[in-house]
Amino acid sequence: MSDKRKAISKKLRFEVFKRDSFTCQYCGKAAPDALLVLDHIEPISKGGKTSILNLVTSCDNCNQGKGATQLSDSTVLSKQREQLKGMQERREQLEMMVRWQKDVGNIDNQAVNELSNYWSELNLGWSLTESGVAALRKLYRRFGVSRIMESMRVAIDSYQKLNGKGKTTSESADIAWSKLPGICYLSSLGPDGSPEREIYKIKAYIQKRFDLFRTWEQKALLEKAVKAGVPIDVLWLIARKASRTSWNDYMENAISGAKKCDPE
Repeated sequence: MSDKRKAISKKLRFEVFKRDSFTCQYCGKAAPDALLVLDHIEPISKGGKTSILNLVTSCDNCNQGKGATQLSDSTVLSKQREQLKGMQERREQLEMMVRWQKDVGNIDNQAVNELSNYWSELNLGWSLTESGVAALRKLYRRFGVSRIMESMRVAIDSYQKLNGKGKTTSESADIAWSKLPGICYLSSLGPDGSPEREIYKIKAYIQKRFDLFRTWEQKALLEKAVKAGVPIDVLWLIARKASRTSWNDYMENAISGAKKCDPE
C-alpha cells in the first residue's frame, strides 16, 4: 500500500479527496476521524490505471480489508463520473462568467469613450484629461449613460461661455465639469419641485449662506425636520431668515410644532 501512495501525486490525491468530500466511499467515515487513503477501483494487478477515474477515497481500515478485490458496487463509479461531470460543468460556467465580465468591461469602456467624446463635442473641442476620464467612469457606474448625457447638456447650457473665436473658454469648461456630478445627482432625485430636490437645494443653500459653518449640524437638523413632517416652504423660510446662532432654535421649534400636529 505504501508503494501505491508514493506513485500518486499530492495534487491527484487532493483532487480525489476533494471530489469525494474527504469521505470513505465504502463505509462513510470522514476525515479527520478516519485516516484516508486512495484505492484503485480496478486493481493495478489487473491492469488498473492510476487516474482520477480509477481512484476512490477509502479509509485505511476498508482499504486494508479489501485487498485486491475489484470494486463491484457500480454506484461508487457512477457517483465519481457524476462528480467529474459536475466539476467540468462548473469549469465551463466559470469560463463563461469570465468571458461575460470581459464583454461587460468592453461595453463599459466603449460607453465611457462615447461620453467623453460627447463632452468634447458640447465643449467645442475641449477634451477630458486622463483623470477626467477616470472621474467620468465613476459617474457612469453610478448614473448610467442617459442621465449623464442629459446632465452634460444642462451643465453646458448653464455655464458655457464662448471666446471671441466662438470656442468654449477653458474657465467655463472647468466650471461646467465641476458642476456635472451635482447635476447628475440632482436629476436622480426626481423631477423639479419634488421634495427630494427641494431638500437638496436647501442643503446647498445653507451651506453657501453659512459659509461651511457647522453645516453638518444644520443638515442633520434638516433631515430630522423632514422626518418629522415640517413643510418644505417652512424649511425654506427658516433657511432664508435664520442666522447661524438662531438656526438651531428655529429648527427645533419647527420640529416640535410638527410633532404636536402629528395625530399619532
